[in-house]
Amino acid sequence: MISAHTWFLRLFSLVFLLSLGMVLLLDSFYAVEAEPAPRRTQLGESALRQMSALQTEKLSRSSAQRKIDSQLLYELKKYRGQAIAQGVPTLKTGVEIDQDSRVLVDIQARVTDGLLEKIERSGGKIINSFAEDNAIRAKIPLSQVEVLASVDDIKFIQPALHTQRSGRAMSP
Repeated sequence: MISAHTWFLRLFSLVFLLSLGMVLLLDSFYAVEAEPAPRRTQLGESALRQMSALQTEKLSRSSAQRKIDSQLLYELKKYRGQAIAQGVPTLKTGVEIDQDSRVLVDIQARVTDGLLEKIERSGGKIINSFAEDNAIRAKIPLSQVEVLASVDDIKFIQPALHTQRSGRAMSP
């Protein structure tokens, strides 16, 4: 005769296995329902092709271009009438260009008088510079971004970062 304890363990095991089976069955049912629609897959394939083209473009950059923020470099390509990448004719960059085709940039560099003069000779205007922070803010012609990036003392050029105060974006 089976003891009450053994009978209880067998019943508990049976209930547990049946519950586990139901969970696995329901999980596989919902997994089938969650497959993406074919339309999403087609959109995804297009996006994947564009992402691949952008990655290929990044790998083909010159040493000067690698020192330029991607959004700024894409804006420069648009300015020159070039496609961003194979199959990517244009992109929204959010980079603000004024009517004289100048852009406000933050430059990470070894700040020297010679570098500041070079920026000004290229048509740029120094807004401020901080040698101790290796930082320059300047408004430069978009056409000169790549030329300036080729200077050894310059490490990186990006669109100026805007500060925010009291809920409003401000440009220093």
